[in-house]
Amino acid sequence: MPCASVTPLLRLIDDEADGYHTACIEDTGDHWFTDALSVDGSPIWLVFSGGEEKSRIDPAGKSAEELRLFLSEGLGGAPRTEAIAKALEEGRRQADYVENCLAELAFRTNEAGEDLLLSAIRIKVCKACIESHDPESCVPAQIGRMRGRLLAVMLTPDGATDARKNAVTRLPELSKECIRELISLREKVQNRELGGL
Repeated sequence: MPCASVTPLLRLIDDEADGYHTACIEDTGDHWFTDALSVDGSPIWLVFSGGEEKSRIDPAGKSAEELRLFLSEGLGGAPRTEAIAKALEEGRRQADYVENCLAELAFRTNEAGEDLLLSAIRIKVCKACIESHDPESCVPAQIGRMRGRLLAVMLTPDGATDARKNAVTRLPELSKECIRELISLREKVQNRELGGL
């Protein structure tokens, strides 16, 4: 998801490239470049000049202004902050869509294990309730909806997997966890808005 979230920004940089070249390297499992460049996670952006590394940044989660500053310093120029912000927003939408698709696939497949199912349900419930002013009501309603879907799938041939049966029994626990996470997140956001963080 972090890589998907910055892909539109890479296209923006590539479109505005003037005097430099961009390249995207995908980890295919042999790790030759991660070892050679001391890269321990992705996405990571590296700026080279004259064959030497000038700077690097993990762009995921960075603000448009932070990325503009990095690009300005590393490349001697950068797209406008507004253009970067727009590309980041497009990337977030794309990553959100991919995450929702993966969660739905995990929810529907008979091969999904219990932990994967619960993670998919957590994603769906938290996304549905993230902007709710009353997570104590929203989360149980969404968990109930997911429980209904699980029970319906379990009535189909081969649908009553052990993972689904176990997931159904753990939904009340998951509901409490999601409520705590959303309340904690809201408190952090409020503290940040009030200058507390």
